[in-house]
Amino acid sequence: MYVATSNVSGITLEAWLPSNWTGRFLSTGNGGISGCIQYEDIAYGTSFGFATVGANNGHNGTSGKAFYHAPNVVEDFAWRSMHTGVVVGKEITTLFYEKNFTKSYYLGCSTGGRQGMKSAQMFPADFDGIVAGAPAFDFNDLSSWSGWLGVTTGFDNTSSGFVDEALWSVVHDEILAQCDGIDGAIDGYVSPEFSSPNSHPNP
Repeated sequence: MYVATSNVSGITLEAWLPSNWTGRFLSTGNGGISGCIQYEDIAYGTSFGFATVGANNGHNGTSGKAFYHAPNVVEDFAWRSMHTGVVVGKEITTLFYEKNFTKSYYLGCSTGGRQGMKSAQMFPADFDGIVAGAPAFDFNDLSSWSGWLGVTTGFDNTSSGFVDEALWSVVHDEILAQCDGIDGAIDGYVSPEFSSPNSHPNP
C-alpha cells in the first residue's frame, strides 16, 4: 500500500500476516540508501509467526537521486518512513487478527541498524525490543569512504585495481595480520573500539 507522509512524499508499505501468528509484531528496516523493501527480512519474520511489515524508506531505487531538492523524502529516509510504517503496520495487524499484538520488535542492519537506533531515540514506545545490527551512523563519512574504496579497488573487472573474489582471502588474512592484535588479543577478530588510544599502528 501507499501511505502519504506529507503532501509531496510517502512510503510504499507491505504487511505480511501469517496464519500461524504468535501474537508478535515485527518491523524491518532497509540497507544503504536503498528504497527497496527488504523481502528477505519480512519472510524471515513471518517464518517465526511474526506479523511483519517493511517499507521502501520513502523512495524507490538504490540511489540517492530521489533526495535531490526533496527535503520531505530525506525526512522519510531519516526517520519518518520507519515510524509511519510501525504505526500503520500495528493498526493493520490489530484489524486483521481482531486482537492486539502482545510484543513489538524491530530488526534491521546497516541503515536498518541506524533506523533502529533512531527509533529508540525518537519513539521509545514503538518497540519492546530492537535488533540494530551494524548501525550506519556517520553517513557522510560512510558515503565518502565507499566512494574512495570503489575508486581504489575498482568498480568492475575492467579497472586496474579491481580486487576479484580470488583475492578476498588474501585481503582478509592481511587485515588480520596487521590489525588483529589492536584490541590486545590475537583471536581472529578485529575490535579496535576496545583498544587503548596508543595501541593503534601507524597508518
